Amino acid sequence: MLNKFENTWVSFAQILDSVEEAVHVVDCDGITVYYNRAASEMDGLGGQDVVGRHVLQVYPSLTAETSSLMKVLATKKPIVNQQQTIVATTGKMVTILYSTYPLYRDGVLVGAYDICRDITKIK
Repeated sequence: MLNKFENTWVSFAQILDSVEEAVHVVDCDGITVYYNRAASEMDGLGGQDVVGRHVLQVYPSLTAETSSLMKVLATKKPIVNQQQTIVATTGKMVTILYSTYPLYRDGVLVGAYDICRDITKIK
């Protein structure tokens, strides 16, 4: 009998594509492995433009020191409720409120993810 959650990643991707918050997941090398619909709408980039690319290529305004995803990969510590203005490769500037967390599997760091929302109009 097949476990109904055998293909869990597909189910999680469907859920994450339905939320209003942008979700961006990178592996330990900073390469994007998941980028949801809200992130795509916020940055003006399609998933095909982001998945498989390094986070610093996608956001040329960031550096290893200013990228929360790269910081979390280096420190293995979450960064919670911070504000930052980013510029995507499209040139679109967005001010975001974000939280970034390390991602573990069986106790081993496998990447990092951030969850954010566009607060440009509020700011």
